[in-house]
Amino acid sequence: MIIDNEYSQIIIPNPTKEVFIVTKEDGSTEVLNAKKERIFKDLKNVSGIEISRNSNKSSI
Repeated sequence: MIIDNEYSQIIIPNPTKEVFIVTKEDGSTEVLNAKKERIFKDLKNVSGIEISRNSNKSSI
């Protein structure tokens, strides 16, 4: 998918999923699918969350 340069930031939360969080110059955020359709548009605030891939589980 080619995303136009109208966005100041583009986040791909999961490279295996076709979901893109885009931020416009005015600070508004949208979530797009691979067809450039807005998804989750009924939600007021959508953002990605960072998940650490280094889960150090130790046995005690």
